[in-house]
Amino acid sequence: MATTTFKKSQKLTTPENHRLTYAFEKLEELDILTVSKPEKTVERMVEEQKRIFQYSKQAELTEKGGST
Repeated sequence: MATTTFKKSQKLTTPENHRLTYAFEKLEELDILTVSKPEKTVERMVEEQKRIFQYSKQAELTEKGGST
């Protein structure tokens, strides 16, 4: 029961990947962020199984982004 509740709340609070990608692209176009994606992988346990995922995108504020 607790696992099901956790999964539901996690699903409600986790933004969809395509929305994040779109936001990062727009912020890069406006020269507010510099986004990079390391070629690393990370291992996580998902439903008691070890899964390998691509490493998360990294973002840094540009000079313009830091002054707004």
